[in-house]
Amino acid sequence: MPKDRNCRVSVAYAIHRPEILALAEPAMREHAAICLEEPPTPGFHEMLAAKMDIGEYLMATDFEFPIFARKSCELLQILHGEGKPIYQVDPYMEALLEVHELFAQGKGPQDLKDSSLLKVVHGCEKQWYAALLGFY
Repeated sequence: MPKDRNCRVSVAYAIHRPEILALAEPAMREHAAICLEEPPTPGFHEMLAAKMDIGEYLMATDFEFPIFARKSCELLQILHGEGKPIYQVDPYMEALLEVHELFAQGKGPQDLKDSSLLKVVHGCEKQWYAALLGFY
């Protein structure tokens, strides 16, 4: 728990365009830590520490906006190098990826424990897909 009780949290929503990063950088520098809304990915900490090439990191990870992702990684490396802690946080996607991994191992919805987070996420996804199919 921080000793400073006047701790401030900012939540920012931004489009995935490279020019947004110039606007985000000053805000990111004002905070004690940075939390990214994304599930933990292999190689993230190595990439931050420049122990893994950004291109290699991006090739092993599924990013929809490659130019934004590269420039974002470049900025995050700078901030990390200045001592800024950076975290990847997305519990929903983490759970969804875990569901996908279980299903890839041949397990099914019946193998998800009742009232578990995985069961709840799977139920949300079923509702979402049903709504999407209904829309189409």
